[in-house]
Amino acid sequence: VFRISPMWWVAMGIYLWRRGLGPRDWVPDGITLSDIFLTALGAHGWHPSLVNAVVPIGWSVGVELSFYLLFPILVVAIYSIPRAVIFILVALGISILWRPWIISFMQGSLPETTHYVSIVRTFSGYMSLPPQLVVFGFGFLTYHIFKRTGPESSQKSGRIMLGISLLLYVLAAHNEIRAIMVKVAHSMVIYGTIYLFFSLGVLCARPRIFDNAVTRWVGKVSYSAYLLHMWIIWQLQSGHWAQAAYPIHGDLEFCITLLAVLCLTVTASSITYRVIELPMMRLGSFYSRRIANGELKMPRWRK
Repeated sequence: VFRISPMWWVAMGIYLWRRGLGPRDWVPDGITLSDIFLTALGAHGWHPSLVNAVVPIGWSVGVELSFYLLFPILVVAIYSIPRAVIFILVALGISILWRPWIISFMQGSLPETTHYVSIVRTFSGYMSLPPQLVVFGFGFLTYHIFKRTGPESSQKSGRIMLGISLLLYVLAAHNEIRAIMVKVAHSMVIYGTIYLFFSLGVLCARPRIFDNAVTRWVGKVSYSAYLLHMWIIWQLQSGHWAQAAYPIHGDLEFCITLLAVLCLTVTASSITYRVIELPMMRLGSFYSRRIANGELKMPRWRK
């Protein structure tokens, strides 16, 4: 709660101030108080019209918060490589069954237009917890593989795994090749495999381009960066930047805009990390220690 919620609530305030409560792609009738309440609780990840209603990139936070409810159970149950593989297979089965079920279940609750049918399909495909469980399973598998073999792995094997991940990523980025790949394997399995090889490659090879002071800091502020980057893009699009960059087109415009968004996002998220996230994490750690040491008693109901 102390790690995720405070910055999430700040992001909600920013986007509600920026966009208001009116109708938008994900909420055809506009945002209600109940929508805001459910989003604040992190329960927005279970309805296609809510996942991106208040915060436009909020679907992944909804998935993350839902996963945290399962994490204590999963970390005990998935204690080995075979267990991780079994979990991936079970999660894959759940994902395959989830999509047609939720599409059928949601029929009639949203306008029957091509646009909203597409929203439900997107939600069922990757913007909800069931399909993402496959990727979380690959996270557990990565951990247990590295725990068993990682410390003895050479930098050479790490570079090979990085090469494999890069090759798979390039293939998956090509539309025609990706269309063939998804006929052979589930898309979440493809991206989970890329993540597996990339993560193990970085852990074993420790390439400076991925493991340095700058990337470690960006990793620290990445949560704030994720929540703020869309707002920064909108500010650039609607401000003087768009007029200043008007004579520039094509790849150069993209590269300059990307650099501007990256610099502004890291700067803004560094501020919110120090002002909001870090103090709240320290407060959460303080109360956790007090509860663990018996210094802070949890309230009990009177008989």
